[in-house]
Amino acid sequence: MTAFSQTWEPIPLVSPDALAAGHRGGEGGQWPRALAADSTGNLVFFGTDVGGLFRSRDGGRNWEPCNVGYTPRGTACMAVDPGNPSRVLSVGANSVSGTWHGIWLSRDAGASWSQAFKADIGGNQDSREQLAFDPSTFDVAAQRTKVVYWSRIAEDKPHWGTPEIHPALYKSEDGGDSWAEIPGTARAGGGIL
Repeated sequence: MTAFSQTWEPIPLVSPDALAAGHRGGEGGQWPRALAADSTGNLVFFGTDVGGLFRSRDGGRNWEPCNVGYTPRGTACMAVDPGNPSRVLSVGANSVSGTWHGIWLSRDAGASWSQAFKADIGGNQDSREQLAFDPSTFDVAAQRTKVVYWSRIAEDKPHWGTPEIHPALYKSEDGGDSWAEIPGTARAGGGIL
């Protein structure tokens, strides 16, 4: 029997050039919460609990902060559209609840973000796979996967604030631009998708 292992090496999340440009990040001080990649493995996203989002455009060799427009301090989950890697979703979350959380959408591979759905959640320590694109709904004309699901947190216990406890399954039929709760799905809240 032959055994082999990979050699690991530390990769700084914020490069010396980024620090010189004024970017600040966790540098190992935050908890990892989410990891998502496109189908090639070249575009990779890494989300922390309170240290923001990072992306790599070279398969993880180099990382840069990607928080333009993103007001949550962290994420609970991230997902890349399997048909269009320019479209990326993040569930904004951290240790305090607030309406600046919920679902965030990037239409430019993480270069900028906008809030697609407000949810007064904390999401503290919620690191499950809660977003799912349905690849069978890819629309060639629209250049995106149309149907996406989100399983909202069921037992939210932030360190600060009072979240709105509302477990449910949500659906987007336009690739994450807008969201609606699927009636009668409270039992699906807090699920893994």
